[in-house]
Amino acid sequence: MSPDTILLRGWPAFYWTLGAGLVMSLGYRPYGHWSFTVLGLAAYFAAIRNRSAKSVFVISLLFVFAWCGTLWWWVGHSVGLVSVWLLLTSIEAVLVGFGMSATALWRNRLKPWMEPFLYAFLWIGWEQIRASFPLSGFAWLTTAVGGVDGPWSFAIHWLGEVGTGIVIALLSWLVSRLFTRDTASLWRLNAVAVSALLLLSSFILPGPAAPVAAQHLRVGVVQGGVAPPWQRSFANPGEVTKDAMTIIKASLDRGDKLDFYLMGETAYDRDPRVNGVTAELLRRATEGTNIPVVGGTNRYYRQGDVLVRANEIFISRGGRSIDTPEGGASVIYDKQIPVPYGEYIPLKSISLVLAPQLQEYIIDVIPGEGAPILDVPLDENKVRLAVGLCYEVAYARHMARGVKDGGELLYVPTNNTSFLNSDNSYQQLQILRLRAIESQRWGVQASINGISAVVDATGRVVGQTELNRSGFLAEDVGRYQHLTFAVKSAGIQYWLIVGLGLACWIAGVWSRKNGF
Repeated sequence: MSPDTILLRGWPAFYWTLGAGLVMSLGYRPYGHWSFTVLGLAAYFAAIRNRSAKSVFVISLLFVFAWCGTLWWWVGHSVGLVSVWLLLTSIEAVLVGFGMSATALWRNRLKPWMEPFLYAFLWIGWEQIRASFPLSGFAWLTTAVGGVDGPWSFAIHWLGEVGTGIVIALLSWLVSRLFTRDTASLWRLNAVAVSALLLLSSFILPGPAAPVAAQHLRVGVVQGGVAPPWQRSFANPGEVTKDAMTIIKASLDRGDKLDFYLMGETAYDRDPRVNGVTAELLRRATEGTNIPVVGGTNRYYRQGDVLVRANEIFISRGGRSIDTPEGGASVIYDKQIPVPYGEYIPLKSISLVLAPQLQEYIIDVIPGEGAPILDVPLDENKVRLAVGLCYEVAYARHMARGVKDGGELLYVPTNNTSFLNSDNSYQQLQILRLRAIESQRWGVQASINGISAVVDATGRVVGQTELNRSGFLAEDVGRYQHLTFAVKSAGIQYWLIVGLGLACWIAGVWSRKNGF
């Protein structure tokens, strides 16, 4: 066995791996510092180095439960089923273990300089695979999200999510050599040098930058808040909507000079296009004004004998919805990537046997189609929003598609009510910051609960509401139309790293099987 490995066994290995996962979790908001992401991943790489495939798999299971399981505990809390959290974390852990087990297949078969690339390609390749598989995958909290504030942030608009993740993984592998037994190892000296440079570069290298915006708009972000218990608030037609309309009415009465208002997902607890209560609330708040109001609702309809819904964002003006687009404008957006077990029940023949109560409160969301954009009419022209409805902001390719289709501003309407005081809203904001830097676009997270925020094109938060409180933000946001390399290459980067991740795994299996 090579001497340059920690190769802990038994309880020491258990505690080391558990600690590695917990340290990496500290790279994500609200704790958040990029150095924890690097250090945690480095400790994990050190733990699996020179291990058998079986050991790598087991270590990976524990690492993912310590890292991700502690960060997204709100998944089970939101749907009221711990089993959903357990199932989700188990799937992610198995995929990580399955992918990274290829490191054992390549053991002692690579030149030293090739090993860090193997680890990086496997880690990020399988990260992107599990972000889109099974079903719609779970793209939450990628490696790049944990490193959004790192010294490489000035290049994120070139690197994108995939490239940033590879940089972090390569650096983590180098830092992992700090945990070697051979103190005279050249690799360990390199690790010390890299660690020192990382610390220095965080003070020396510039942060992300963006061109000066040619034009600014003033946006009002409305967070109505939801009175607890939230189930009772949503059960009463108009109770949630009333708070948001009260904020808008107060803004109009003050004479706020705004170009448009942005509200959250399901800010209309009943669709005002068919419900008299919320329609009247909207009319009273905005009648007589020409300022557009953008917000979300659920539109229910039947597919055969089955009741389904569209998670929809639409635009109103002067108390009336804009249902007829003009000049090819997009005025309605239906969510395109619904959340499994949150917004639809996948594999019903199996899921309902394991958890029959799911059918009592989940009405399936039917995915929308078309470009992920909204065209908000202004007095003289329109502004095009790239829309990532709640969870969709986690998908780099989805957000890049909205920007490539002309999105000048990122708009992330969200609900976050059922997550209560968890870290979900902060994590979502951290993802939006990454998307803002990637695309060099301003971004707005508009929630009905949780937190709402405005982020500039360098990822800096310029305004933020308090957690689970009614709030209102009025901010100037820049309009951009250029495309960054990260946006233009998002699809290519995805397929390239997925191909590399799979190729490293398949080639490892094949070479081991054939004795190469």
